[in-house]
Amino acid sequence: MEIIDIEFLKNLTLKAGKIALKYFGRVIPHEKSDKTLVTEADIKLDEFITLEINKKYPYHLILSEELGRKKGEVKENIVWAIDPLDGTAAFSSGLPIWGISIGILIDNIPTYGAFYIPVTDELYYSDGRSSYLWNQKIKVSKISLDENTFLAVPSDAHRSFDLKNFPGKTRSMGSIAAHICYVARGIAAGAIMRGHIWDIAAGDAILRSAEGETTYLDGMQLEWEELYSCKKAKKTCIAAGKENYKELIGFIKK
Repeated sequence: MEIIDIEFLKNLTLKAGKIALKYFGRVIPHEKSDKTLVTEADIKLDEFITLEINKKYPYHLILSEELGRKKGEVKENIVWAIDPLDGTAAFSSGLPIWGISIGILIDNIPTYGAFYIPVTDELYYSDGRSSYLWNQKIKVSKISLDENTFLAVPSDAHRSFDLKNFPGKTRSMGSIAAHICYVARGIAAGAIMRGHIWDIAAGDAILRSAEGETTYLDGMQLEWEELYSCKKAKKTCIAAGKENYKELIGFIKK
């Protein structure tokens, strides 16, 4: 028996995506205290998603980017981590790679997740066993690290990392969840990031079911309970397939 209604999760993500499209190209971003951007769409989407989850699962803890921590305590060992608009900078600039990210942790492990990119109409999700792009199963693939390899990086990677020995290409799409899903789909060798729980949880759930994982760059496991504080991960993380992980980290220097 599924702990979470997967159809509810998928439909909620799709509905939020339709709402987001109504604001796309029509909002002005504002800078928050942490220097990241927020728009009216972020707030409206956060309110909508949180309300829908509360109606169906009133005793679950919700952590969301714009509204913070809801319900106070972890109950039933289930935590929802929501980024109502992952890629706000891209969204407010009229660029296509942004989406709705909803991850669910069971016993402190990302287990279910959905990420929807409305502009390209891509729905990624994990049912806790397998991962899908719409109805097609996806899986991490062993990728040869050569000049055609794609490594997803943060937009400030040129200031934060020494990647001159990496043989392939680096790309920043503006969405952590999208980057992780591209790894799960087998088209990116890896993704490096340092985000909050709502940035990473959905993508990691999808990646886990696709036979990959997100860890700290030094190989240590993420301490998900620490991220319930709504603070950023304390160290840089990498999402990759197990066969690419060791080779990849050899090319990434802080």
